[in-house]
Amino acid sequence: MKKLVGIILLVACACTAFAQAPSDVPRDHWAYEAVRDLVEKGYMEGYTDGRFLGNRNMTRYEFATVVKRLLDGLEARIAAIEAKAGDGQRPTSDGVKPGQQEVSKADLEQIRKLVEEFKPELAVIGARLDKVEAKLEEFGLTIKNLDAILTDPEGAFEAMKSDVSKLKKVTVSGYVQARYSQFQGDPNSATSDRPPANFSVRRARIKVTGKPTDNSVVVIQLDGGQNYTGAAAPSVTVRDAYLEYNFAGDPAFGLSMQMGQMKWPFGYEVVQSSAVRESPERSLIVQRLFPGERDRGFCLGFPMLNDKLYWKFGVFNGVQITQTPQTNNKAAVASVRVKLGDIDFGASAWYGKNVLGKDGKLYYGSQDPKTRYGADIQWYMSNLSIKAEYITGVGVDGADSSKSFVRDVLYKHIDGGWAQIAWNPTPADTIAIKYETMSEDPLYPKFGRRSSWNLGYLRWLDEKTRIKFYYIINQEEKHSFGNDAAIFEWITTF
Repeated sequence: MKKLVGIILLVACACTAFAQAPSDVPRDHWAYEAVRDLVEKGYMEGYTDGRFLGNRNMTRYEFATVVKRLLDGLEARIAAIEAKAGDGQRPTSDGVKPGQQEVSKADLEQIRKLVEEFKPELAVIGARLDKVEAKLEEFGLTIKNLDAILTDPEGAFEAMKSDVSKLKKVTVSGYVQARYSQFQGDPNSATSDRPPANFSVRRARIKVTGKPTDNSVVVIQLDGGQNYTGAAAPSVTVRDAYLEYNFAGDPAFGLSMQMGQMKWPFGYEVVQSSAVRESPERSLIVQRLFPGERDRGFCLGFPMLNDKLYWKFGVFNGVQITQTPQTNNKAAVASVRVKLGDIDFGASAWYGKNVLGKDGKLYYGSQDPKTRYGADIQWYMSNLSIKAEYITGVGVDGADSSKSFVRDVLYKHIDGGWAQIAWNPTPADTIAIKYETMSEDPLYPKFGRRSSWNLGYLRWLDEKTRIKFYYIINQEEKHSFGNDAAIFEWITTF
């Protein structure tokens, strides 16, 4: 662990020393006029001097911060309009600034356009883009509905039609992740059973989200890609299938619950999607302790301190979705996340008993504890982010249950972690360095400690398309073999 911390500090110092200032937005850029117009309409109070930092150019990161504040102002305004509509009143300008309670379709489109323009920078400063886009969509529906109530002569009838339309609302999203890999050998085997270079579809995901009411959500996600070890042919599988109920209408504001097939609420990397993660794959410790990342169960979430603290607790079968539990034992999983300014950190715990072999059978002694504990941290700066995670655990699924080392290895304590520094020399470019290590591979114990360096360059071609170039240097403490890999990926979301 000391080695891991040392590497984090060393690379952080190097990246900070060579970082350059983010690019400016020219004064004639359309975004200045758009923001000025929205500020004049009362969406945001602006800067303390009231003039957007005087006459100097703003950086793209500063503009992204302004856009985020505009979104906060829009949310407050929508709440004010809903309150008026709930009282059966028409909005008035009494006691408010001119235009402060009106939200036109043109204003909403202007904000949406700003989000699209500065999407890479919003991601860098830690804005949750999935929540931003969902919120904008929700705002659009709210404005349409309120407009029918407040301005249309047949408002009640039009509002009813809008509600029916909303009940039927279904959104479709997803991404395709195409990959070209060139490697020396299989990183999980002493022999290579794959060609030295090949094309594959790493992920082909379609996510269907239905929101029949303001509080209820249904999610189904299908995957038609190949796995990392190169399955012979991709097959369509159900990855997520769960029901969600948000008592306050938004999980950020109140109690929420989920039931079905979903990701374990543990740590940082387990829940990260390939569409947003910098590195091509999750770290080895996560792959071993959380194979498939998903399980079937029930989960509760609850925010505290104005969404600065968020708890999640779930009860699950305790095995990955491709396996069936053979006992009544269940796994309890809990996590807490804390936001302090630019720093997010979390702590997670897991306690269960089911340990299954690759044949799907229980190991002898499966009444022994199966545990995982972890801690993670993310620090977002203007054009630099530092992320790290440490996990320790006992009990690993998927090995050959006939091996004599079951008791000695699979119930042996293992620990590992990863650290990553990502630097954005421009809003569209990212240079990432990730180091990961694991004390011992429970599936291949003869290698001893395993570690790797992930060296990558990422480029946003547009707000929906990103390419990645990575070179991965794999290291084994014992019986080392040639298994370095070069990977090119192309990911487009929709």
